[in-house]
Amino acid sequence: MSSAGISIIFPTYNRPAYIAESIQSVADQSYKNWELLITDSSTDPEALKIIRSFLSDQRVKYEFQPARGISAAKNASLRRAGFDFIAHLESDDVWLPHALETLLAEMEKYPDADVVGGDVIHIDAGGRETKTRIVPEIEEDLLGQMLRLGNFIPPSGCLIRKRVFEKIGMFDENTWGQEIMDLWLRAAAAGIKFRHVNKVMFKGRYHPDTMSASELVFPDRIKFSSTVNKRFPGYRRLWRIQHANIWDEYGLYHTTKGRRVRAVLSHIRAILWNPFNIRAYWHIVKVICPFAARLVKR
Repeated sequence: MSSAGISIIFPTYNRPAYIAESIQSVADQSYKNWELLITDSSTDPEALKIIRSFLSDQRVKYEFQPARGISAAKNASLRRAGFDFIAHLESDDVWLPHALETLLAEMEKYPDADVVGGDVIHIDAGGRETKTRIVPEIEEDLLGQMLRLGNFIPPSGCLIRKRVFEKIGMFDENTWGQEIMDLWLRAAAAGIKFRHVNKVMFKGRYHPDTMSASELVFPDRIKFSSTVNKRFPGYRRLWRIQHANIWDEYGLYHTTKGRRVRAVLSHIRAILWNPFNIRAYWHIVKVICPFAARLVKR
């Protein structure tokens, strides 16, 4: 296969409600020289039925793999990639029609860039737009920026040169839900060049079934964050900011579930890691005394 084209890694697991729209957004791309590498671990026959309806397109390539985690599924697609550019699409996200064309044009314009990414419109389970998330401009010290802000580069909006994976390796199959953050940290530490395109590339779906909304993600994020501190000891001050933010977000999650005590304890942990985290103090006030918080807001 010619190396001039885009290989799209597409892991999926039981997403019948969204997968057709995601795959159709690939078929609708203005750029046509792509291959869609589906790695499916679904047990839902409806999901497989939907996938099969797209297999008449020779560019859509299917492989079943028993569920071994999201990183293993992504790596299975990545190993089959025949092109020099790699794109990544979650099976509930939706690309805008000119996403691949725009990203590839940026790559060709800036040949020293290894990763090019754009912005995202958040949508809910029903596809309604909730907000537009503008990715911050990439700083010279990207590693420090990521340790301070967390994973701010949405993968479904990125195009990556295949040589990046050849240099730093594939997705870490020992992580759960943190494989993208781990990849970006390794890339930043290795001097991989990132470039931001100030355009929306896709619609990212946030709903109760998405991994980023799962309660299991928070303990894993905290565990992963602790390993990051050991990997990059020179960035401990910036790391503490992000580690505190994770605990603060965990507190907000507990609040949505009505767990007031656990919410307050999580916010306190955030303050212990970063006493200047003003949001955590305010979140405690809102949990303990919601009436007073409403008065202040007025």
